[in-house]
Amino acid sequence: MSARRDVQEKTRTDADEPDELRCGRLTIREPVVRRSAAQAASELPEVWATTGVFHRRAAQNARPDVAVRLIGGTVELDVTLAQFYRSPLRAITESARSHLKRRVEALTGLPVRAVNFSIEHLEVSSGVRGRSTRSSGRETA
Repeated sequence: MSARRDVQEKTRTDADEPDELRCGRLTIREPVVRRSAAQAASELPEVWATTGVFHRRAAQNARPDVAVRLIGGTVELDVTLAQFYRSPLRAITESARSHLKRRVEALTGLPVRAVNFSIEHLEVSSGVRGRSTRSSGRETA
């Protein structure tokens, strides 16, 4: 009779196991979320990164700096970027917030509960990306 009990215990179904034992675990570490968010931010043409140590400049080809906090299975992002003078800052950050939330959630499967922005540099531009008018501060045509 004890041999029969052993066989019955060994043939229990997976339904008797908790979900995490049945399916396994997936751990997504902070650097993965950070790089995913930085890449997602760089997909937006209106989001620019800052480059340089002593003299900050706006750079289109660089990824923005992103800090990540993983809190109870959710994500908070702090994004540092540069913008151009006379850019509609609120509209740009709202669009970027929506894009980052959607992309990071799709890439990682983790819900994003906050996307915070810090605009570290404001570039005075002539209206053409990459050209700046530093000497007079006036826009040129």
